[in-house]
Amino acid sequence: MCRTRRTLFFLCLSGAVATAQEPEKRRLVDLSIEELMKLEVTTPAKKEQRLIEVPAAMTVIRGEDLRRTGARTIPDALRAVPGLHVARIDANKWVVTSRGFSNRFSNKLQVLFDGRTVYSPLFSGVFWETQAPMIEDIDRIEVIRGPGATVWGSNAMNGVINIISRKSEDTQGGLLVGGVGTEEKDFGAARGGFASGPDFHGRVFAKYDNRDNSRDGHDSWFQARAGFRADWTPGDVDRITVEGEYYDGGFHGTVMVPELAAPFLRVFSNSLDNSGGHLLTRWERRLSPDSELAVQLSYERAERSDELLPVDIRDILEFDLTHRFTPFAGHDVTWGAGYLASWDRLEGTFTISFDPEEDRKGVTSVFVQDEITLVERRLKATLGSKFEYNEYTGFEVQPGVRLAWTPDDIETFWLSVARAVRMPSRAESDVRLAQSVQPGPVVVAVTGDEDFLSEELLAFETGYRIMPLDPLSIDLALFYNLYDQLRTLEPEAPFPEASPPPPHLIAPFASDNKLAGRTYGAELAVSWRAHETLTLHASYAFLRMRLALDDDSGDLISEDAERSSPRHQAYVRASLDLPQGLELDLASRYVGGQSAPDVSGYTELDARLGWRATSRLDLAVVGQNLLHDDHFESSDTLLGNKATRLERGVYLTAALTF
Repeated sequence: MCRTRRTLFFLCLSGAVATAQEPEKRRLVDLSIEELMKLEVTTPAKKEQRLIEVPAAMTVIRGEDLRRTGARTIPDALRAVPGLHVARIDANKWVVTSRGFSNRFSNKLQVLFDGRTVYSPLFSGVFWETQAPMIEDIDRIEVIRGPGATVWGSNAMNGVINIISRKSEDTQGGLLVGGVGTEEKDFGAARGGFASGPDFHGRVFAKYDNRDNSRDGHDSWFQARAGFRADWTPGDVDRITVEGEYYDGGFHGTVMVPELAAPFLRVFSNSLDNSGGHLLTRWERRLSPDSELAVQLSYERAERSDELLPVDIRDILEFDLTHRFTPFAGHDVTWGAGYLASWDRLEGTFTISFDPEEDRKGVTSVFVQDEITLVERRLKATLGSKFEYNEYTGFEVQPGVRLAWTPDDIETFWLSVARAVRMPSRAESDVRLAQSVQPGPVVVAVTGDEDFLSEELLAFETGYRIMPLDPLSIDLALFYNLYDQLRTLEPEAPFPEASPPPPHLIAPFASDNKLAGRTYGAELAVSWRAHETLTLHASYAFLRMRLALDDDSGDLISEDAERSSPRHQAYVRASLDLPQGLELDLASRYVGGQSAPDVSGYTELDARLGWRATSRLDLAVVGQNLLHDDHFESSDTLLGNKATRLERGVYLTAALTF
């Protein structure tokens, strides 16, 4: 299987090289702090805004940051974002959460690729091992810490991550990337950019990744993908984009599952086959200097298969329309409509199953947001709401109010109040998950409930963003969140299981909404260009969670979520430009311990030494987790995926442009 996938990769690589025409245009790497703060972002309001003026807690990871850190995966890149908790479970599984509730199946974070939703309606979360784009084609990653539901809807409860790819005209010519290492065993990528006249640009790419097992696991993985993007600008006011990709891979891991025969537990090496792809088209038109229209349509198919869930096939169709206009002076209105339909087929086992096995659900939405200028260039208020209809809970309304005061061009004070929800998924309504088997046999199982309600959040935030000097920027955010109707697992009366083998008793715990609580915290980020050759980035995040069950709850474990996330996190990165084309990057992170699960706090160090050997050839050696031979970052998951010790790793990489 691996040999076939590598053959496919090298065939695609040959095609990519054959279409290369011009040397790739390199991105500007010497942006000043002032230019970075004036960087325009689109995720907070679905329109272009200067970062310094955005009334939300926000971080932008540029493509140049990805190159300098040496990150090979999106989760590893996100470790630099204050307020995000990133933990690797094993060699191919991650925890990525914002402001608490950390676990493998975290479900309060909306993740997008070029505005296309990639969370799974199976559990309202993300299979991060599948999200593996060509890192060199990422323009930036925009991260909103805190609710973004007014624009992005349900599941954008604690944050939004939007990975934005580079336009085709920025990736002309050819690029070859390859590397070998101890943990990143071998990887490669090829891209060819081409043009047809001044109005049409395109690119094709292929890549593969092959990662080794961790210290005590059988969790290696391999994945290959190929795709394309085309951008057509037929005039001064239109842009049409079409992009797509196909991927295929295999993941391994050790799992522990209950079984009916003594000793009632089986530990085995599980192999998961994973394939799929997507096609997206987007049309953007500038109707006037104060009016823009964007229409996007995408289709995705994903197939997963392992011993626990032999058939997991999902099709997702998503439509999105956004229109921005200025009805009269002082008002900038953005509104839109969308529809997301999901079809799935899930054939389960004794460990996990779904009833019904086949399902179709849809979400219809409309949003409107008005940015009102109260004092020209100084004070703005943003009011808006998302209105959704889903087939689980019916209508949901998610309003938000934001106020931004910009007393001068170098600082912004902001505050916001917003309501957000996390709507139910198949995991709450239709699942049966065997957790353990006791002598009898008695099966302790988690079951879904079709009456499960949406989880609710009322969020209060305030922040301050300043650039007191060109080489220095400071970003501070404070938040206070009130949660209600959070998921619990309530015990129900046992009932007999009629089907063999042999008859047994089910002791179910059904999904319910009997947990509430509050979280509060602070996030600080500082960037300082200490010298024309040295840039420093530092961040710190504090989080405190307080959860409480309803008086009539019989839940035994959900309250432990308040101890699932680190209370303190810190990150420091230094990027130094040395003579003779050398670059040195050092990134250290501290992650506090968690008591539920039991994970000790740790400090780690990553390093990169790069050398621009010629104008077209870049070489680098990257070290990851250098302070320890190995360490834990997470613990075993709800489905019995065994956490493993992550090892120190070193890899060599080369990038050739032509």
